[in-house]
Amino acid sequence: MAVSKQALERLTDTQLVTLAKHQLPHATDAYEALIQRHNKVLSGVCYHLCPTPESAEDALQDVLIRIFHHLPKFRGEAAFSTWIYRIAYNQCMDLLRRARDEETFDIDLHDHAVEGECALPGDQFARLISSLKPEERSILTLRLVSELEFQEIADITGDKLSAVKMRYQRSVEKLRKQSEETGYP
Repeated sequence: MAVSKQALERLTDTQLVTLAKHQLPHATDAYEALIQRHNKVLSGVCYHLCPTPESAEDALQDVLIRIFHHLPKFRGEAAFSTWIYRIAYNQCMDLLRRARDEETFDIDLHDHAVEGECALPGDQFARLISSLKPEERSILTLRLVSELEFQEIADITGDKLSAVKMRYQRSVEKLRKQSEETGYP
């Protein structure tokens, strides 16, 4: 049973998830509608957390595949958006851990990617956060780019709410100091 694109756009995430569970793996209309709805934020999380645009693209593709394969098992204990952002966060953190373990992660490479190919011209936020630790970048990205609430961020990262708020405050303070030092507004 095919559903029109306009009808899918009117459905809530919960309704789309229910439909996708019935459709997958034979039909992907509802899955594609969910991904289309959340793609911008998923991309933003991957591009802000990964060291290069290529690794961000790889991470995003892995995230989409994981969502596709695990969607039928989604229990709805958290919001769908929280669930997929956690998948993206975990995928990026795993990538960074593997790179660190292989001793191939080069902070200069990350700075170059953010300043060059990954960032929009004049994207001061991306340049400023590139010097932060991955955990700090992730919280700022989830809060400021994805516009998530602190509790949602805590659910995604698996940290306590108070730890997320404290890390956010410290990260903002680091950015403020760095901004003053570099002359960014």
